[in-house]
Amino acid sequence: MKGLAQVDQRQQLAEQNCRPKQDLHTIYEHPVKIKRPQFRPMETNICGISPVSGSGSPQSLADELDEAEKEQEKRDKYEEDLRIPDRIFKVVFVGDSAVGKTCFLHRFCYNRFKPLFNATIGVDFTVKTMTVGDRVVALQLWDTAGQERFRSITKQYFRKADGVLLLFDVTSEQSFLNVRNWIESVRMGVDETTIMALVGNKVDLFGNDSSRTAVYREGKKLAEEFNMPFYETSAYTGYGIDYCMKSMAERLQKREEQHLNDALRLEMEPTSKKRSWCCL
Repeated sequence: MKGLAQVDQRQQLAEQNCRPKQDLHTIYEHPVKIKRPQFRPMETNICGISPVSGSGSPQSLADELDEAEKEQEKRDKYEEDLRIPDRIFKVVFVGDSAVGKTCFLHRFCYNRFKPLFNATIGVDFTVKTMTVGDRVVALQLWDTAGQERFRSITKQYFRKADGVLLLFDVTSEQSFLNVRNWIESVRMGVDETTIMALVGNKVDLFGNDSSRTAVYREGKKLAEEFNMPFYETSAYTGYGIDYCMKSMAERLQKREEQHLNDALRLEMEPTSKKRSWCCL
C-alpha cells in the first residue's frame, strides 16, 4: 500500500509539470476592478470653529465667527477677573429714584438688561474689574437709593469715594432739576479731589433728534458749570455705558498717578531750612 501511494504522488507531480504555464499577461488580462472608497478632503478648523459643510451659507459662517469672538471675549474677561487689581476705586452712583442706576450697573457688569427691578433700599454694591492701559483696576460700584427717606443713609457712603456718577432720566425734567441738589449733597461729603460726572440715561426713549439735542445741550451746560464731564447712556441698548465707565476709570487712574508723582516730588525736594545745631 505504501508503494502504491508513492506511485500516485509521482504521477500527480508529473501531470502538473506537463501543464502549460500561464504568463502574467494572461493572468491579469482581465483584472477584477476594485471600487476604492472616496475620501472627502479635510476641512480646516480655524479659531475653534467646526468645519462648515458645503451646503452652509455665508450667513451661517458669519454667525459661527460671531460666536467664536464672543467666546474669546468671555475667556479674556475671565482671565482679566483672575488678575489681582493694581488699584481699587470706590465709585458711587446717585440720582433720583427710577433714573436707571441699577439697570446701568446691571448692563455694565453683566451686559444684560433687566426691565423689572425693585427699588434699591439703602445701598448695594458690586465689583467690576477692567483694564486701563497696562494696569488692572477694580471698581467698587455703589448703588444708592434715590428716595428722600434714604438720603441720610446715602450720604454716609460718599466718604472716601474716588468717583461719583450723578444720573438723571433724560425724559424726566424733574430728575434733571434735582441734579443741583445732588451735587450739593455730594460735595458736602466727598474730598475735593473726587472725580464727578453727569450722566443722562435712557436716551433710547427719545422720540426725535431735536429733543435729544436740546437735552444734550442743557446737560452739557450744567456739567461744564460744575467742571464735570457729561455722558449720554442707555441701559436698555447699552449705548455709551462702556465708554462712560472706561473714561471714568481712566480719569481715576490719571488722578492716582498724579498724586503719586506729587508725593514723590515732595520727597525729593531739599528742605529750604538748614538744620541748626545747638551747643551746650
